[in-house]
Amino acid sequence: MVEWEYTIQDPEGLHARPASKLVMKAMKFSSDIRVSLYQNSADAKNILEVMALGAGRNDKILVRASGEDEEEALEAVKQVLAQENDLNP
Repeated sequence: MVEWEYTIQDPEGLHARPASKLVMKAMKFSSDIRVSLYQNSADAKNILEVMALGAGRNDKILVRASGEDEEEALEAVKQVLAQENDLNP
């Protein structure tokens, strides 16, 4: 299992556009990918679960990937979030 902590920078939080991009990217991998905020966890391949987290600006999310392509999956999620916030992962 690999994990990465990320602070949401977007003033709108993890809203529909970045969440849908994250989900579309996550679906390309066989690994289990989870996004956690506080005590809540969401399947990164399920848009409703990701949106239900309600991650806002400055919230710290934890992204975990577990499976045969976990490293590539985590790197892909990093790139999606960085592009959405115009930052480097």
